[in-house]
Amino acid sequence: MDHPIFALFEEGHRFAPASGEAPSLGVLRTITSEGRKFGFGLGIISQRPSKLDQDVLSQCGTQITMQITNPSDQDAIRNSVEAAGEDVLRELPGLTPGQAVVSGDSMNTPALIQVRNRITGHGTESPDVVDDWTTAYDQRQREPTRSEPADFGEGGSTGVQDLD
Repeated sequence: MDHPIFALFEEGHRFAPASGEAPSLGVLRTITSEGRKFGFGLGIISQRPSKLDQDVLSQCGTQITMQITNPSDQDAIRNSVEAAGEDVLRELPGLTPGQAVVSGDSMNTPALIQVRNRITGHGTESPDVVDDWTTAYDQRQREPTRSEPADFGEGGSTGVQDLD
């Protein structure tokens, strides 16, 4: 792949629900288990980790967990983050806005962090990727293609057209 892709799915429990009732679930399971080798990274954002499919959640190599008070959501984090000890899990209900626990593949041990306030202006919009992809596809379709003469089974075709 020439350009890696990273996608964020907000309200991830709607796209990869534990109930298994979403057309997108199979695709997200495939992306989370195999996407990295094809340059496809994925972020799942959800305030309800207990409602996320466990196969998808277990494939999330790094987790950034903010305040969680619901016991079933705490259990989901406990089951999906091997490095998160009981000390870390006890901290989750008391985290303040901006505090998070980072754990998983990116960290040797879970770490409590404070997310700083943004210092840059917003100043941008999301690109219209469907329009961009359509434009790129249409442009590709207009490019000339190289073709060779057909061999209709009579033999003797060398792939070079005889101009006699």
